[in-house]
Formats: sequence, structure tokens, C-alpha cells
Amino acid sequence: MSFAYIHARPNTSDASGIFYVGKGNRISRARDMKGRNKYHAAIIKKHGAENILVGTIACSTETIAFELEASLIKCLKRMGVKLSNMSSGGEGSAGVPASKNQRLKMKEINERFSSEKRRAARCKEPSDTNARRSETMRLRWAEKTAEEKQAIGKLITANNNSSWSDPVIRAKRIAGMQGKKKTMTPAALESRKRNLAKRKLKGNQS
Repeated sequence: MSFAYIHARPNTSDASGIFYVGKGNRISRARDMKGRNKYHAAIIKKHGAENILVGTIACSTETIAFELEASLIKCLKRMGVKLSNMSSGGEGSAGVPASKNQRLKMKEINERFSSEKRRAARCKEPSDTNARRSETMRLRWAEKTAEEKQAIGKLITANNNSSWSDPVIRAKRIAGMQGKKKTMTPAALESRKRNLAKRKLKGNQS
């Protein structure tokens, strides 16, 4: 069985208490607090491994578990949650820990490519890159079971609600939206047209 899991601080009541997202094939891996990075270790040292809350979400395939891990990391970071994860998730070989040489190589690569260089590289991508990525994500989402979609939706909704209630995060989001020109994608415009047509039809029938 494959699953994504989270580590949260004791007495966590909202998403801000989550500090790590991972993927595993064994429950023992989710409960194991050793062998993580220094940021994760610092939190464990502060609260005690026995007090850390562990949550798991079972997935039908390993691929979906990796995708869920990456999605949770992305969602939580967008909400302003500070995670100890060193990567964006979704990669790795299940059950096979990286060797010392692999870890050193990954560190060298991350140090070589700064955020500015990565941003410049994205600017050189083909114009249809985003469209192809969107189509890939759409196909991956279509492969998920109804139960997995429902679980992800509930988690994202709960996290968004809890973060929006935080005055600091709320103020940052509002500040970020102010002054921006509102635009809609062709797909969003088409969806709006369909919804308006449905409402009009429903109103005529009543």
C-alpha cells in the first residue's frame, strides 16, 4: 500500500501546525522520525518524537501517492505554512533511501541552480509548456478514484478555511490581490457561459 503522510506539531488544530509532508509504503516509515533533514530534526528535538502527530492518506497506486505528496507540499506552501521539506516532493524511489553520494550530488545541483537561473530557464520554455502541463495534470486527476478526489478536496478546503481565518495570511492574500488586473482563461469563460445558461434554463422552467 502506498500513501502520503504529514507530520504535525502537538496540539495542532489547523494547517499551520504541519511541518512535513512525505510518501511511503509502510506505516513504520511515516512514524519514523529519524534520518530526516536538520530542520525536521530541530522540530523533533523541541517537541519530542513521541508527541508528533502523524496523518496518512492511502492511495491506490504509488504514482498517485507521489502526486499527492507534491500537491500537498505546493498547497501548504501557498497557504504560507513553513515546511521542513527540502524539495517539492513527487520524486524518489519508494523504499530505497538515497545514498550519501546521491545526496551530495543533489545538494550540488541545488546550489548550482539559483532561483534566478531557474526562473530564466522557465522563460525559455516553449510557449505551449503550460498548456501541456495542464493537460498532464488533468489526465492524472482523471485517473484518481472518487475516494481519493474527495479526500484531497476535503483536505484542501479545510486547509484553505483555516489559513483564511489567520489574520496575517488573510492580510497577505488581500494585499497580493489588490491592484492586479482580473483575467480569465478561455476555459473559465466557457465554464461561466455554461453556468449562466443553466441558471437561465432553470429560471425559465420555474
